[in-house]
Amino acid sequence: MDKLQYPVLRDNPSVAHMDASATFPIHEAVIQAVQHAMTAYVGAAAKASYDWSFDATSDVANARAAIAALIGATADQIFFTTSASDSARLTYDVIGKRYKDFIYSPEDHTSTIRLFADTRHVTPLTYGYDGTYDLSSIAAKKGQVPMMFVSLVHHLYGSDNDLTSLRHKWPNAFIVVDASQAIGRMAVDVTSLECDALYFSSQKIGGIAGAGVLYVRDIRSEYRNLIEPNTVPIPAIVSMGAAAKIIMKQGIHAIDLQLMRQSSLLVQQMNDRVARVTFSKGMAHSDYRCRNVGIVSFKIEGYGSQDIAMILNDHHINVRAGDHCVDGDVVDRDVVRVSMHAYTTDDDINRLVDVLAEL
Repeated sequence: MDKLQYPVLRDNPSVAHMDASATFPIHEAVIQAVQHAMTAYVGAAAKASYDWSFDATSDVANARAAIAALIGATADQIFFTTSASDSARLTYDVIGKRYKDFIYSPEDHTSTIRLFADTRHVTPLTYGYDGTYDLSSIAAKKGQVPMMFVSLVHHLYGSDNDLTSLRHKWPNAFIVVDASQAIGRMAVDVTSLECDALYFSSQKIGGIAGAGVLYVRDIRSEYRNLIEPNTVPIPAIVSMGAAAKIIMKQGIHAIDLQLMRQSSLLVQQMNDRVARVTFSKGMAHSDYRCRNVGIVSFKIEGYGSQDIAMILNDHHINVRAGDHCVDGDVVDRDVVRVSMHAYTTDDDINRLVDVLAEL
């Protein structure tokens, strides 16, 4: 994707935004779609019998269809929520009451961890050094039918988890997938993943914040009223639909290939040029065998992550440092995360490494 198509990048050409996992710049086509939704009509979707309400209903339906197409679902399997965290909570509250055994990783996002603060029957799943789930860390119990909350891509490690192996090990489990870091970076197909539910938020694919998506394979009539609010955030939903269309037009496989190449390029250059660097779990520990979707986390001996982030900021390079929405007792928070996307250039990577090489 051309940086010129993103007004914030076009108007700030000196800035290399490498925090795509948290904040995605808005494409000009998304801005136009949101502007239309906020100026062409006033009305709630499916709530009234006048033209403006019909327009709102149509826009929401079109967005639902676009998002369904992006992940290989049908429109009636797509529910709108307020965020990815909201989607996770609703899945746990609405569907999870049918289950007594749960499996999740304490290394995953805190929005998942918080779900199980008061849950007794929980089995932890760990990550290997390559940044993917270590399925040998737990055994499938005979007759066990758990609900599993898993990440397709970890938000610090960046590696693509093989979720079909989970399905083979627990054929009757209800598998819930956090696709927040995978959506828009690699092909996400709910049929191939063999998942029962999947979720992400608007800003992860280039929409505006304020909306989330929850896919549920098994449609039950009671889910619609329990999961999707009566009044949905139309501008955010419209932005998601527009962003999904942009990704499909660009070609998800082209984006995937670019990010795999650039992840390797970044790790190789840092290994060659940056002294005292160590990497978090992920591709750097797998001889580049596992797929990485443009997320690389690291630390440099003698520097705190916030110090490195501030130094890079002085050079107009945006990266993430902080708690990273993880449990600090399980995952090292004091790392710098670089997260790239289709608008990232090799020159952005070179600029980043040039600064780090001087530390």
